[in-house]
Amino acid sequence: MRIVYSKEEPIDRSDAGLDALRLVNSGKGAQHMTAGVATFSPGSAVFLHTHPCEETVISLKAGSHSQAKRRISRALLRRFTRANV
Repeated sequence: MRIVYSKEEPIDRSDAGLDALRLVNSGKGAQHMTAGVATFSPGSAVFLHTHPCEETVISLKAGSHSQAKRRISRALLRRFTRANV
């Protein structure tokens, strides 16, 4: 797998209000990992969804993200409750 430099990677703007920089994924040769940086425009949102793998979200800078935190917490609670984790 080659070294990926963020400044050389294209920004995926296919979702309104979201700029996604995809640094590691199957298209780049990874078999078990995906990683990148997502930048949300003010007022934008992503619908509640799941992935067939673990997902870690780190907020680097945010104005008001408490609603998103509540949604994520509720979704994780439902997911772990169903899985008896």
